[in-house]
Amino acid sequence: MSMRALLAVLDYRASNRSLLETVCAFGSRWQARLEVLLPYPGLWNPDLMSVADESMRERIEQAVTQVHNHEASFLGKARQEFDDSCRRFHLPAVADETAPPPSAHWDAYTDFDRGCRVVRQARLADLVFVGRPVADSGAGYEDLINQILDGSGRPILVVPPRPAAAAYGRMAIAWNGSAESARAVAAAMDLIGAADAVDIIVAESARTPGSAGRRLGAYLACHDIQAGRHVLADRRNRSAGEAILDKCAEMKSDLLVMGAYTHTRLQERMFGGVTRHVMAHAQLPVLMAR
Repeated sequence: MSMRALLAVLDYRASNRSLLETVCAFGSRWQARLEVLLPYPGLWNPDLMSVADESMRERIEQAVTQVHNHEASFLGKARQEFDDSCRRFHLPAVADETAPPPSAHWDAYTDFDRGCRVVRQARLADLVFVGRPVADSGAGYEDLINQILDGSGRPILVVPPRPAAAAYGRMAIAWNGSAESARAVAAAMDLIGAADAVDIIVAESARTPGSAGRRLGAYLACHDIQAGRHVLADRRNRSAGEAILDKCAEMKSDLLVMGAYTHTRLQERMFGGVTRHVMAHAQLPVLMAR
């Protein structure tokens, strides 16, 4: 398995236990080096004190104290989840971020750079693990995931709210022939090759013919991977994203591989799209590439 450098980007508000258990399971199975980042927003602006009157300063100091107490409580909880996950999967927690694998390094910092540091670190990871955004997610977490997709050139694995296994018996590939889909398949080839069963899912549309999966099946066969093909022609008023997730649930797929944002981001926001739907609703891990 060639995925030896892993990165997990935590959500600064929601629980990260599922994400941490998943990435530590992968790190242990692959004997990888794992970097865990918890970026949280910088809420304190010292310039406020210089322009505030005495009564306002008191209120600002009280608010800052509350924020710091909340941050300390959350950081302590997140660090405990990290330590527990490392112990459970026998992954050594180390202080040196350059330590050889297998190892796990923790890094929490105030994010003043709007995700630039995270993206830079993601460029040197074989796979980036993120949690599926939920109602309690911190402001900007979904945007940070999109920054990683757009700016890192690396695949991500979106982990659902429940922990995922590190071995996948049945894998599904959502295929539409796009460059993004091709990059996702290339990034997942080690996982696809190790699966017991592989399914190609084509959501037929005016842009994607039902026959699109045939060529992908032939490509996988060149790598000694036999894949079943499933064409979703009659979606019964469901969106492509809904139909794909329903098919994965029907087949009991363990992982979905797909390209991200094969339409423009504006089209996705205005009319909906497969990526946005899957990011919001997937109950299985999803490997995406842009």
